[in-house]
Amino acid sequence: MTKSIKSLSIVMPTYNCAQYLENSVKSILNQSFTDFEFLIIDDGSTDSTEELISKIEDSRIKYIKLDHVGFTSALNLGLSLAQNEWVARMDSDDIAHPDRLRIQIDKLNSDKRINIISCSYFVFDNKKISYCIKVPEFNYQIKKAILNHSSICHPGVIYRKTLITQNGGYKEHHLGDYELWLRLYDSAYFHNLPIPLMYVRARKNSISRSDLNYTNKIVLNIQKNAFKIPSLEKKINDDIKAWNEFNFGSRLNARKHWNNERFHILLKPKSMIAFMLCFLPDQVLQVLQQTKLKQKAELIFFRIRYQKYYKYFYSYFITTTNV
Repeated sequence: MTKSIKSLSIVMPTYNCAQYLENSVKSILNQSFTDFEFLIIDDGSTDSTEELISKIEDSRIKYIKLDHVGFTSALNLGLSLAQNEWVARMDSDDIAHPDRLRIQIDKLNSDKRINIISCSYFVFDNKKISYCIKVPEFNYQIKKAILNHSSICHPGVIYRKTLITQNGGYKEHHLGDYELWLRLYDSAYFHNLPIPLMYVRARKNSISRSDLNYTNKIVLNIQKNAFKIPSLEKKINDDIKAWNEFNFGSRLNARKHWNNERFHILLKPKSMIAFMLCFLPDQVLQVLQQTKLKQKAELIFFRIRYQKYYKYFYSYFITTTNV
């Protein structure tokens, strides 16, 4: 029988993030689940990161200073140094709800099938929650969604260490987490808690149009390579290819794939709407995407359903001054 999780390793790579680091670190140190080691991997920061960490007195912190090797190498090193079988991720500019680890571990202990768990999350900027991301909850839902986009909040994930390391770890990649989830498609049993246990800083999504085009090309390339895996190749149809082109590639190619669906598209309302949107000018679609109407509408529901977690974010500012 699989043992219950009693202890945890937390891996946080950081690079020149001193402005936000203290609050991220404190949100981990103040967790209601307390039995963990906290690996802070400093990827050669040139700001006041080292000085800041040295002032925090907590024996659970293990600070490792590197030359600037890059995020992926720093993360893989953190994984290799982790002493526990279960590893939690955390980014150095985000905030975790104080019950995040406890709630996730309770779920892992109650369902031994799960080897990767994450959660829904709020996105914030300038001390204000802007919108929320509601992720699919169950393994079959996540595996369906992940063929189109990453449906796992990487900064909020906990996974079994050996699942990652024995499958090659993170690759040197701009979107290494998404590439990893697709690579683990057959061996992973995913679960997302519907509760928003993470507060993710919006600056990660604030990229220029040229950067977005570059990122979209990378996503398509990740998908095309992953879909060569025999078990995934069997699952790919024109509807999935169309959605991937619609979100990250060519609207013209998306229309071609949906045309191949013929009458089947009539049974898929979302695909039918997207097919019609393909005929709009790119500028109009960009505006629609940037408004994030779906996420903002879901925020209304989240504020009611998960009021405790919404209010916590604002109460956080009463005791902190630099968020």
